[in-house]
Amino acid sequence: MVGLGLFALGGLVMGCALAFAPASLRPAGGYNDYLSFFKPVATNLLAGRGYTGLNGHIELHDPPGYPLVLAFLYGAADLLGVGREGMVSVFTALCLAAAGVLIYRVTRVMFGRTVGIVASILWITYPVEVEMAPYRFSEVPYTAVLYLTTLVFVDGAVRGVPTWRRMTMVGALIGIDALIRPQAILLVIPFGLALWFRSHQVERQDDTVAASRVAAGRTRRAGGRQRAVVGLCAVMVVAYGVTISPWEIWVKVRTGDTVALSNSGPSAFINGMAIDLDPHDERGHVPLPAGVLALEKRVLAHQRSLTSMTKIASYMGHQLAAYPAPVLELLAIKAARSFYGTNSFSHETLIAVIQIPYLALMIAGLVLAWRSGGMRRWMAVFAIAVVVYVWLVTISVLSIVRYMGPGLGLFVPFAALALVELWRRLRRATTTGS
Repeated sequence: MVGLGLFALGGLVMGCALAFAPASLRPAGGYNDYLSFFKPVATNLLAGRGYTGLNGHIELHDPPGYPLVLAFLYGAADLLGVGREGMVSVFTALCLAAAGVLIYRVTRVMFGRTVGIVASILWITYPVEVEMAPYRFSEVPYTAVLYLTTLVFVDGAVRGVPTWRRMTMVGALIGIDALIRPQAILLVIPFGLALWFRSHQVERQDDTVAASRVAAGRTRRAGGRQRAVVGLCAVMVVAYGVTISPWEIWVKVRTGDTVALSNSGPSAFINGMAIDLDPHDERGHVPLPAGVLALEKRVLAHQRSLTSMTKIASYMGHQLAAYPAPVLELLAIKAARSFYGTNSFSHETLIAVIQIPYLALMIAGLVLAWRSGGMRRWMAVFAIAVVVYVWLVTISVLSIVRYMGPGLGLFVPFAALALVELWRRLRRATTTGS
């Protein structure tokens, strides 16, 4: 019943965000990912024109996950005789509501039912998460799948080291997430690091058992646990590869090209570098230091030759060697903007102010969890690993808070933990004082 109530609350909040969000918090008409890439592919699939975009060619700007979801929703809307866009709006609200319930489930596993309820309410009403609803972009299903992956992983870690079956499921879910948004292409890394840390914890917990075995004349193989972790990581990676391989093979057969989920990596990097110079994507103006502005102009002047991530890495390496200060300044600006930036540059001051208490609670909760040790400490390590990964990806492309939203959601349980702990301490102080 708790989950159902939270789902209803989430649907109501996200539905209101869809209905009443101002134009400045909606994608610009005419040019945005939904109208330019996702919708055309879904429409062409239903019309029998295959997996093609606006230009009639195979669309590789994004992985196929969200266009396929839209094609299903459009088909369902046609069968029911309702509007396609209305169906997408309903899906968006329900999908984000489900994500809120998953946050409750994840938090309940780690911190108990009360903290779980508070975490879900916090997430559902967190402006960073609510902002995803009016856009109706691929972040919506990506977020739900990310939290489902987290639940499967965390639920297994509570019992010790997750089994190979569970890690197979984790790898497959990461693959599904990567097919929705290419930002998940290396998401196996933070999950693998968290798995290693959990194994280290379990090994330390088993010290007493190991000591008794030594006393009985039975020695434990020192490298056994490490080899098991390597095996579980391999299972996860293989499941991930198997999940994305049909798309990769299809693209290779149809086009002769090999893509890392999509071909938009270089353009996404260039787009993210040009904070205030790109005329597309609802650009406005952000005051930048002269050195950073000059760096952006150099990057844009060479963008025709920066056609692969290898070439981009080489070029930026040379820029770092020649102009270290502007490069580091740009990275710092993008790192900060990841927590409050928007496509339209609107409401950024308000978002930054709102973020202050949320981030303060998140940090306080992470400290509490770390000091508690055990599974709470592991959960903090896992959440930090995933959020840092999402942060680095956001810094490398368009550094806006909407891209950080799915990852930041994994810090919300810690904000709830801090709130509940604060309330309990206040109650104890009041009781003692009376």
